[in-house]
Amino acid sequence: MSTGPDGVRTARRQLAGSTVTVSAGLAASGVGTVAMMAIAARALSADAYAGFAVWWTVATLGTMAFGVFEVYLARLVVTARATRGDEKAVTGLLVGRALTVAAAIGTGFLLAVPLGLPGLFADDLGAALLLPVFTVAVALQALQRGTCTGRLNFSALAVQLSADGVLRVLLVLAAVAAGFDTVHAMALACCASALLSVLVAGRLNRRWWARPRVRGSEAAISPLLLLLLSSVGPVLVNNGSVPWLAATDSQDAYTLGAFAGALTLARIPTQFISAIFSPLMAQLSHSAETRDRRTFFHLQHTGSAAAAAIGAIYTAAFTLLGPFVLRVYLGPEYELAVGCLFLLSAASSVLFVASVQQAQLTALDRWRRIAVAWVAGTVGFVATLAVPGDPLWRAAAAPLVAVATACVGLVIASRGLWPEESGGAR
Repeated sequence: MSTGPDGVRTARRQLAGSTVTVSAGLAASGVGTVAMMAIAARALSADAYAGFAVWWTVATLGTMAFGVFEVYLARLVVTARATRGDEKAVTGLLVGRALTVAAAIGTGFLLAVPLGLPGLFADDLGAALLLPVFTVAVALQALQRGTCTGRLNFSALAVQLSADGVLRVLLVLAAVAAGFDTVHAMALACCASALLSVLVAGRLNRRWWARPRVRGSEAAISPLLLLLLSSVGPVLVNNGSVPWLAATDSQDAYTLGAFAGALTLARIPTQFISAIFSPLMAQLSHSAETRDRRTFFHLQHTGSAAAAAIGAIYTAAFTLLGPFVLRVYLGPEYELAVGCLFLLSAASSVLFVASVQQAQLTALDRWRRIAVAWVAGTVGFVATLAVPGDPLWRAAAAPLVAVATACVGLVIASRGLWPEESGGAR
């Protein structure tokens, strides 16, 4: 089935409006992250700031797998609504499974405490103990966003993102003003803002929650397992270099802090790709369900072209302006080589294109192909860190190697696909 130009224009108009809405929320969230790190860099000692920067990357590293539940739940909600299925049943199943994973990750963090985990956070035990709390909070955020995307309720999604960013800054400022200039105080502010953002957004997306359960046939387990496998690559690309570099103990506090800050800055634009990914994936999924070939490929080609153009511009801008932005962001003591800034921003730019390709495969339920591409990327990341050389340059290059490898795999996997061929965890 194929629609005419009017159908394509309608879908494109809806995608544009949704993208703008989500972008506003991501802008607030991204600015909140930048502001939080800037405040912490000035309020904490160099060692404490490095500890908090590592805490933030470890916390987000350990919770990025919940993006899998967000994507899969959104896809299931789209299908349930298109086929008049039981939306509550699939939601409850994903909620139960996500909370099970959250419990496992939180337990892992707690078991790592006696093994020296607080040492990564400037020996702050309280910060390490707050990691399970942050894990649950992020799981709830992801589940709520998945429901919002499936329902095309991008206003509620944007409100959640905005509330998290704004509240995080306000709570960090409050902690500093009250004299709580410690790593665990900053960590507690992050946990509180995440939980409060779910409550705020829930006012605009009612009945998004369902009774948790882990067994049921409404949602196949194999796509979820494949997505969890494929999430390892993006997790490493976004945050894996910082704890690895900290563990090598090869850099002073200022260099480590500068690298963590630069990685945070470089990855913020990847959040904006979510402004394209979520609406694009929802629109592509709807087109796949209705067998609207014309709209499907028009949106996919438009998204790919936009991602490539934005990525090229961003890499050039970050490479040229990065040193100045880093000094303003963290302070004049924090410096990083321009080459490292180029590698970090280039990885983000390639990730833009990879995200659009993954959105197409997600809409067509090609879970196995997504997993294979990102497993290859993971191998590339680990192999880059294993080669001889300066640890700082290896840490900067590994994300680019990983995402470039995965992107090539996703592009190859996207060849010759159409809904009639899809079905199951392929």
